[in-house]
Amino acid sequence: MAYWQPVPEIPFIPAVFRKCVMNSGKSFSFTLKLFSKMFDEYKAGVLQAYKHKKAANALSPNLTRSTPAKLRAECLEVFNSRFLKKDELALKSFFGSRDDATGYVQAIRKCDVDKFRPLDNFLKGNTTDSEDKNIELLAWLIDFEPRPYRFGQTYLPATANTKPVITQVRQDVTPVPKSNKNIFLLLIVPVIIGIGVYAVFYHPAKPGHSANSVVSGPEKCMYWAGDHYQAVSCNQKLGDTLEIALDPEKIVHFKRITTPDTLTANSLGKVWYIKINNHLEYYTAAGFHPTHPDRRLLPLSKYMLNKYVHH
Repeated sequence: MAYWQPVPEIPFIPAVFRKCVMNSGKSFSFTLKLFSKMFDEYKAGVLQAYKHKKAANALSPNLTRSTPAKLRAECLEVFNSRFLKKDELALKSFFGSRDDATGYVQAIRKCDVDKFRPLDNFLKGNTTDSEDKNIELLAWLIDFEPRPYRFGQTYLPATANTKPVITQVRQDVTPVPKSNKNIFLLLIVPVIIGIGVYAVFYHPAKPGHSANSVVSGPEKCMYWAGDHYQAVSCNQKLGDTLEIALDPEKIVHFKRITTPDTLTANSLGKVWYIKINNHLEYYTAAGFHPTHPDRRLLPLSKYMLNKYVHH
């Protein structure tokens, strides 16, 4: 659940347009919330989400009763259960750049626990601020959305009882002389184009690929269909087939790879594996095996790729 919601910002204002406004001699105010205040709002949103989830007992003990060592342990748990490509920047910032998922696991395990102490102090209220990398790490640990922080977005509070507050672009425009109208139109066009570019490239519509849009009916459960999870009504009986609570992310992203010969070096960091009955299985996301829920999937390493796939 996203406690704070992003508001798109117009990506730029041409410098010549600003100059035109300043030199017009008119009381022309064109207020745009450009770029951001911004990270402070994001930080407040992450901290608010942490407090909400803590009060609702929706966090692991590693986070509700944190210590530097527990925070490191939680990083391992979260990485193995839901590593997403969008979180790589946060991991690079905190643990340093690594070549693949195995490298990040090793980096987390070897990381000095003292490196987590500033974040631990921040969570306990011993400090009122923390470095950006610590805030991004916390956002990842508590599964805060939207993350990571994106320059040019505004993060405004939203609750279940109120609609999100949308930042409006305000125009207090005095009449523009006819001689300036044409240049005004020419200069405002790039701003409008900027809005369109932002909408297309930063918030593209992908019908059928949104985790929240895949399941729009009454289905609240899902079952493993051999190579993917299938949504189903909880009232529908499937014999001995195990039904579990619906997870839209797994519906979209968690699938078994049935053609492992297609795996390449580019698959490192994107594929997980497990050995079941002396046979290797490969999956497109981290987590636990769908029919052996006590067995955790492991990130595919270069060694495993060369030994079992490219042998």
